[in-house]
Amino acid sequence: MRYLVFILVFMVLLWAVWSVAGLFLRSDGKGEGVFIVLPVAGHTEDIEIRVRSLICGSRSLRGAAILLADFGADGETAEICRRLCEEFEKVEWIDGNDVFAMINNSLFLEDK
Repeated sequence: MRYLVFILVFMVLLWAVWSVAGLFLRSDGKGEGVFIVLPVAGHTEDIEIRVRSLICGSRSLRGAAILLADFGADGETAEICRRLCEEFEKVEWIDGNDVFAMINNSLFLEDK
């Protein structure tokens, strides 16, 4: 019962954060090209709930993509993530090290 209450509170808080973020990003038209990165490591029991919550929360952000970054996820968690990537076109499973490379490249390009 405690876990159910925790999950419900987590989902409500996540929805509230995304709603506020959506207002800021939509107000000046800068909601396109947003990447939401969810690091995944070890065994994550509630990974499907987390990803589905992010999908629901990101619907107000035009062009938003969800990147599930693999930082050593176990087999079961990785399989769930891959299945979700097949189900939702804007969800992608990537190597965690690629996230660091993407960030470094984008920071380097901004300086030019």
